[in-house]
Amino acid sequence: MGTKEHFWHYLLLFIIVLSGLVGVVVYNSNPWGRFASIFGSVLGYLGWGAWHHYVEERFSWMVLSEYLLVALVVLASASLILFHY
Repeated sequence: MGTKEHFWHYLLLFIIVLSGLVGVVVYNSNPWGRFASIFGSVLGYLGWGAWHHYVEERFSWMVLSEYLLVALVVLASASLILFHY
């Protein structure tokens, strides 16, 4: 895969993460809204990871499990930070 294709792939990942950050700022006073924004970004991250590795012909369940592990850590951290009643 060439440099130009990598640019577009990583631009898409940047947009996914940026949209989550924007959602966290927009829903500043609503913890459930913030969590929903983070959750949406995590789903986008998982989908992006699967798609990116599939296109590069490097997809495996081990790679997907690594993306899933990162996603679970992010969700667990977000829930602990947002809902620390």
